[in-house]
Amino acid sequence: MIDGLWYTCCPMPTATALAARAGLLEAEFGHGEPPLRRLQDTAGRRLLTHHFEHGLAGLIREGGNVSALWARARGAPTRLVALAWGRQYQAVLARPDSGITAPADLAGRTVGVPCSPGRRVDVPAAAALRGFERALHTAGLGLADVHVLTIPDCSDEITATGLTAEDHRSVAAALATGTVDAIWVRGQAGEAVRDALGAVEVAALGDHPDPFVRAGDGTPILITVHADLLEERPDLVIRYLAVLLRATRRCGETGRALEPGLDGDRLAVLAEQSAFLELHGFIDGHVDLGTWADPRPLQCAGELAADPRPTIPRQRNRR
Repeated sequence: MIDGLWYTCCPMPTATALAARAGLLEAEFGHGEPPLRRLQDTAGRRLLTHHFEHGLAGLIREGGNVSALWARARGAPTRLVALAWGRQYQAVLARPDSGITAPADLAGRTVGVPCSPGRRVDVPAAAALRGFERALHTAGLGLADVHVLTIPDCSDEITATGLTAEDHRSVAAALATGTVDAIWVRGQAGEAVRDALGAVEVAALGDHPDPFVRAGDGTPILITVHADLLEERPDLVIRYLAVLLRATRRCGETGRALEPGLDGDRLAVLAEQSAFLELHGFIDGHVDLGTWADPRPLQCAGELAADPRPTIPRQRNRR
């Protein structure tokens, strides 16, 4: 029984964050039943764990794909209803005195990957290893061509103020001291590390035109919902997705990168990402995207976003 509607998004650019900042989520759901609440506004650590485990029946999650795939592989009753390409700074960095200026120069060198054994799923490690693998791929190399050194990172994914954003502190220190020759970073924190160290950008992956090269935790971004919510109140999911479509379509280039979709190209990139995570032990098993993805809510949301008058299904959405 759905007695609450919740949303959560990772600390990265997302359509949900865009819609929330613009007041569109509040305008659509602020006075409805059930009320829409943001998971990060709760005081309890127990509820915040659902950002990763997705066990809360009324939850809609948008964010990195590693946690979503991990939860699904463990049997979480979720449905994939949309993906966004996302655009986020991500790069492999090296010290300016290392002689490393291109991905081919990484051969035989030591790369640093954070290791956070206290996390439910080690997203920083998965993201960094995938980033190196993609950078090496552009030079015809693979992870076997470098020495991967794990750098202990004791940060938790949940703090007293909410979800933790990566700061790359541990690997940045390892690069600064020469313990490793290269690190992978992303987001504003990654740009700050680059500038603080005067590091060389060995591979700028975030702006690469090939989505398979950009592939990682933030490409593609996933929107998943609890199966009970989609079954009992598909109308809420459809309205939520319609708000995201409206929010992204009014924000130009930024919005286009975050606009939800569920086309074959995005699913192909996700399938390759899922296979990588399974191969390296970050998720417990194979995730069948064909049975996980449900295109119907986004199809209805597209009609609703174009014309707010269509009738949307409220009955159970059995599959």
